[in-house]
Amino acid sequence: HGRTRCWTPSGVLVLDANLKHGEYHGPYRSWWDNGAAKEEGEFFDGRRIGRYRWYHPDGTLWADHDYGTDSKS
Repeated sequence: HGRTRCWTPSGVLVLDANLKHGEYHGPYRSWWDNGAAKEEGEFFDGRRIGRYRWYHPDGTLWADHDYGTDSKS
């Protein structure tokens, strides 16, 4: 349970997320080793909900998907 954060050996933050019973739950953000955004969105009991975005290593948007608000879909 709780917040999890991961860094590269050089100190770059690459993950900031919350866990509930070992599943992602709540805001989720990750970054490439160069510090550019990689993924951002929200989870509910391990499933993506709402708007979720993926980025290329240069930080440009690669994909954007709306999973809706139904946590069971």
